Amino acid sequence: MSGIIRGIIAPHPPIIVPEIGRGEISKVRKTIDSLNLLAEEVQRIKPELMIVISPHSPFFYDSFAINNDQPLYGDLSAFGASHLEFRFDNDLSFVEEVTNAARTHHLEVTPFTSRRTTFGRYGGLDHGVLVPVYYLARNYRSKIVNVSISGLDYKSHQKWGSLLDEVVEKRGERTIFVASGDLSHRLIPGAPAGYSPRGREFDEKIVEIVRSGDLASLTTLDADLIESAGECGLRPLITLHGCLDRKNYQCEFLSYEGPFGVGYLVAQVNTTTSFT
Repeated sequence: MSGIIRGIIAPHPPIIVPEIGRGEISKVRKTIDSLNLLAEEVQRIKPELMIVISPHSPFFYDSFAINNDQPLYGDLSAFGASHLEFRFDNDLSFVEEVTNAARTHHLEVTPFTSRRTTFGRYGGLDHGVLVPVYYLARNYRSKIVNVSISGLDYKSHQKWGSLLDEVVEKRGERTIFVASGDLSHRLIPGAPAGYSPRGREFDEKIVEIVRSGDLASLTTLDADLIESAGECGLRPLITLHGCLDRKNYQCEFLSYEGPFGVGYLVAQVNTTTSFT
């Protein structure tokens, strides 16, 4: 089977990296165990390409962005672990095809590099990419493409996912799509974005949606609930849905926890027959 054959929902808190979290990782054991399980799945599947969407990659209000560096690189020095350096082969032909195909989807896609973006220098892969791939690329390395969310509406993010999937289908490469994002940042008093009682409500709703497999309902969530949650994972999830909405798929919930006031969801989405 070719095309996007697996979706992965992964959080990206640096504290789940043992070299950073150290004694605190016992509090996120479910998340780590789930990501280790998915690492074994990646090794079994042996994808030719892994697309990672991160809400912390360069952000444009009216355009999606795609990383044009070769190789892709980054480190976790911002979190006290400068020795954790990463280099991956980018797929520049895929980047070019996505950028060109965007016109037919009436989307703007902006390539960016470590040398320069509209808003200045870009310092390499962000933790929204590096933390998931610390686990997922541990046992098997494919080419990686790094893309971003934008300030555009949810429908545009669905189209963004559909565009990525169409290019993958055209090329015939076994591909995994990683939706990197944390859920509410407001689960408990003292949480990173402050506390909101609706933070837990938002996370429960997202977990319910993933358990049910009804990813289309992500776009119908109450706007006030989303605003109150202080999340960064919804747009990556909606993009994942755009990648898969032409296929049969099944969601498999793996774990959820939020010991530090931020919700960490891990799940995978298995595809079967495409309708196209």
